[in-house]
Amino acid sequence: MRDVRDQVAAYTEQLDRAAPGLEELTAGLGPRRSQPRFTAGWAVAASALGILVVVGGLAALSRRSTTTVPPAESSSTVATTTAAPITLHLLNPKAVTPEMFSGWDHQFAGPGAVIVVDGTYHMLASAYGDGLATVAYAVSPDGIIWSQGANQPVLDLSEAPWAPLAFDAATPRSLVVDAAGNWQLFFDIAWFDKGTDEFRGNIGRAVAPGPAGPWTFDENPVLRPIAGQPWMAKHVSSPSVVVTPSGMLMLFVGNGTEGGVVGLAQSTDGSQWEVRPGPVFAASVGWERDSIKLVDLVAAPGGYAMFYSGDTLSRRGLAVSATGLEWSPHPENPLITTLSVPRASIFDSEFVVDGSTVLAFIENGGMRSEREVVVLRVDVDLGKAIATLTGG
Repeated sequence: MRDVRDQVAAYTEQLDRAAPGLEELTAGLGPRRSQPRFTAGWAVAASALGILVVVGGLAALSRRSTTTVPPAESSSTVATTTAAPITLHLLNPKAVTPEMFSGWDHQFAGPGAVIVVDGTYHMLASAYGDGLATVAYAVSPDGIIWSQGANQPVLDLSEAPWAPLAFDAATPRSLVVDAAGNWQLFFDIAWFDKGTDEFRGNIGRAVAPGPAGPWTFDENPVLRPIAGQPWMAKHVSSPSVVVTPSGMLMLFVGNGTEGGVVGLAQSTDGSQWEVRPGPVFAASVGWERDSIKLVDLVAAPGGYAMFYSGDTLSRRGLAVSATGLEWSPHPENPLITTLSVPRASIFDSEFVVDGSTVLAFIENGGMRSEREVVVLRVDVDLGKAIATLTGG
């Protein structure tokens, strides 16, 4: 049963998307005939009932089909067609749940960091609740059916040497295997600074010989806010890393004076990072709500793809780039909304490309009720999208 805030989030999403359709439905019907007995009170009640019927119908349709529909902000039909259309398919509504990890009394399970190595999917999942920052390990042969891995929990992010004694969130974000075979986990920790009356956050790293550990933390964060860069002067978060022929590339979210924007950093080994001056991507359309909150970077034919959320977390968009420096949003954005998943609210997410398959791992549930990881397949030709939208 959804709690009240959970239900409101679902109705808000549905009504938001339904509005253009309702205007089209009422266009051209002409004035109604006078109905003397139809009082103002009954008119209000009938209107409310009509909205609920529309919401219910849209919810039913969302369960029957997961194909995305371009919102009013999207580009023209011609642009949408040439940029490789996107469809979604629900593969597993409860791929990873808190109950999967025996002996733990956690309420929430998020996807954390996911990687494919030699055909096997590995997930360092967020298994949290009541201020916990533990990391669970799950494995899968296909990314759809998951089981508990070894050594639970494999990591506790609160044990990072630089972690504050009290924090609001500590989340595994990105997992890579470097050229030497070391597993590197990048995570963020956020807390409220009472001295400045603002939120702060750093990005850290831990290294291990394998996903089950043992994990060793760096003594200091690998990325901190930079006072001389106003766009990332307050806190940094959401690191997403890919290995390149020359080293590593990281996208992250920087927060400063004007909300969240996307920054780019490069490293040869993952321990020292050079940040490019200025953001490489920022919110620009209505559904993003003037701020970027999460990013997921993946390598794709001809360049890179970035899946990202706006300020509300309830939607995910796609942008592509040939170099990582300049990004082009997909005209069908947002490609994932709360209508794409079984329950009303979306929180964390992780995207993985395995050959031509793109899988989305979505933390789905209620504001207070249990959350689990949902698996979606995103049918999109990333190579074609990169070539078309970047002019390659």
